[in-house]
Amino acid sequence: MKGANWPSFLLFPAFLFALLTSILASYFNYWGGLTCLLLLLCFRLPERFNWSYLSFAVVSYCSIVILNLIYVDSAYTAEDFYYISYLTIGFIVFSQLTLRQTIHTYKLIVYVFIALSIWAVIQFYTNKYYIFNANFRANTIFTTPNTFAAAINLILFPLIAINLGTKTKPLAYLVMMLLFYAFLLTQSRGGMLSFLIGYIAILMFYVANKKPYKIKWVKVSFSLLCVLLLFLVSLFFDWQSNRQQSEFDLFEVTRLEGIPKQSGHRIVLYETAWERIKDKP
Repeated sequence: MKGANWPSFLLFPAFLFALLTSILASYFNYWGGLTCLLLLLCFRLPERFNWSYLSFAVVSYCSIVILNLIYVDSAYTAEDFYYISYLTIGFIVFSQLTLRQTIHTYKLIVYVFIALSIWAVIQFYTNKYYIFNANFRANTIFTTPNTFAAAINLILFPLIAINLGTKTKPLAYLVMMLLFYAFLLTQSRGGMLSFLIGYIAILMFYVANKKPYKIKWVKVSFSLLCVLLLFLVSLFFDWQSNRQQSEFDLFEVTRLEGIPKQSGHRIVLYETAWERIKDKP
């Protein structure tokens, strides 16, 4: 089937265009990625789109957002339309791929994030090779460390699920640990909260389905705890030698003291969003 050969050729460029938008949010990158996905839909994909609880939830969410975009709120921009379209079309495309094609695409994405993770380690401990200033936090090609943390979460959770649910080689654990270390280097509070919630959700899934997860869960949790410990040790012994302070205090609260000032504009946005939700639920 000729259509089965196209996903491997077009999916990776679509992913690269999505990454490029983190560096340069241009219409060329927006429509480059969407064009690759639309071309895939033009060819006969290997699998048929099947309805499930997940697909129904995603399609319902995308439909609500699109209706809001067209009929309810005129404040949306072309950039918002790109993100919504990318999610919708991307989900439809991936739902019609074979398992082999999905695994192949995921492996390519993991290879890219391995390179980004190594870059993040170099950034954090040398304070060099920044595209966007992040104040001693790793962000690689992303404009903010929070965005980088969110991207790592998207790649890290499937890897954790694979290590929990299947027989994997030690290399899979090493890759998971490397990505998690890069995730910690972002020092993203929101990202860490999202990771904690997602990890608990995965554990609850395995408990609910009564799968033999205990030994593997201990291995995965121990691996992640070792990475966390290594990160804390690096902070304690000041491996980041170019810190603004000459001495590192484990109990320093300088960043915590700045939270009210940093979060002031966010509180205003939250209040505005809440008022708009009440006006147009």
